Amino acid sequence: MEREIKKILIIPGKFLEKMPDGKYAIRCLITEDYTEDRAFDSFSLQGMENPDLLFIGIMTGVGTMQINFCQADEFRDLFEKKWNVLLK
Repeated sequence: MEREIKKILIIPGKFLEKMPDGKYAIRCLITEDYTEDRAFDSFSLQGMENPDLLFIGIMTGVGTMQINFCQADEFRDLFEKKWNVLLK
């Protein structure tokens, strides 16, 4: 069965905290100057040590959706320049 991809979004984010229930609070950039704090399951950042800055990739298609988390600390200069609202 072949997957048909409809849309791919890459959302910059900032790790806030590990919550008591094991989930992670991550501040996500929704528009240029608007952020929302979202809770993600405990397996979302599995294998990452000291996550701070993140890229959240969301791929949607026909009958499928996939979310990937990627550590983006090496792009701090881009976050400071373009998405500084996340760092406040």
